[in-house]
Amino acid sequence: MARRVLIALGVCIAAAVVEGLCSGTQVQERFDALRLPAGSLPLSGWIVIGLFYYAMCFVIVFRVLRHPPDAPYRRTALLLLLALMAANAGWNLLFFRTDHLLLALLSFIPYVAIAVGLLLALWRIDRPAASVVVPYALYLVYVTTWTYRLWQLNPAT
Repeated sequence: MARRVLIALGVCIAAAVVEGLCSGTQVQERFDALRLPAGSLPLSGWIVIGLFYYAMCFVIVFRVLRHPPDAPYRRTALLLLLALMAANAGWNLLFFRTDHLLLALLSFIPYVAIAVGLLLALWRIDRPAASVVVPYALYLVYVTTWTYRLWQLNPAT
C-alpha cells in the first residue's frame, strides 16, 4: 500500500510541476487582463478546484494500482489519466502563455474525449475510482462554457 501511495503522490507532484511550468508566473496578471464572464471564480476558487483535481488523480492512481498489472483496462485507465494530466497542462499553456483563447477553447474537444474515455475505462476496472471522475466531468461542462464566454468577451485574444 505504501508503494501505491508513493507512486500516486509522485504522479500528482510531477503533473503539478509541469502544470505550474505551463501556467507560468503571471497567472493573476492574465486574469486581470481579461474581461471575465459574470459569476467567474476568483483565483483562489480555481486553486481549490486544482486541489480537488489532484485529489481525484491521486485516488485514481492509488485505486487502479490495486489491480493486477494484467487486469483488463488497468493500463488503459492509467494511460488515459496521464493523457488527461497532459491535456490539463496543455490547456494551462494555451490559456496562460498565449493570447489564443480560441485554441484554449478548442483544446476541450480532445480533453473532454479523454475524460470520457477515462470514465468508461474506470467504470470497467474500478467503479469507486470512476465515481470520483463524475464531479470532474460536470466541472468540465462549467469550465468549457466559461472558456467559451471568456472567448466571446475577449475576441482579440
